[in-house]
Amino acid sequence: MRLATTLALVLFAGNAIAEELRLPLFRGVWATELSHCGRDYADGLPEGAFITIGRGRIEFYESSCDIASVRKVTARRFRARLACSGEGETFERILLIEKHTPHRFTVIDGPGTGSTYRLCR
Repeated sequence: MRLATTLALVLFAGNAIAEELRLPLFRGVWATELSHCGRDYADGLPEGAFITIGRGRIEFYESSCDIASVRKVTARRFRARLACSGEGETFERILLIEKHTPHRFTVIDGPGTGSTYRLCR
């Protein structure tokens, strides 16, 4: 019985850790404007027009990041700590993300500022 209880606690903790690292957003390409979908920066789009979310990674303009941790702040807000590299440097980035719908979220840069992204289909 003691072994079963210990095993159950280990499995529960493992599930909590796995859940903690999951960003609650669909994988794929997200754009600040749906008209940007299917285009690229060579078309003259502004820096930051796209974010690509993959399994455990987020790709930005000229940088890519591993998702190191995700914490739920409120029912719709999440804090993600990213380990990034770009232009020959490595750095950490913290994102505060507010999920509005399954297909729209905002990266909050400061009080009253941020970029809203929509899922390209």
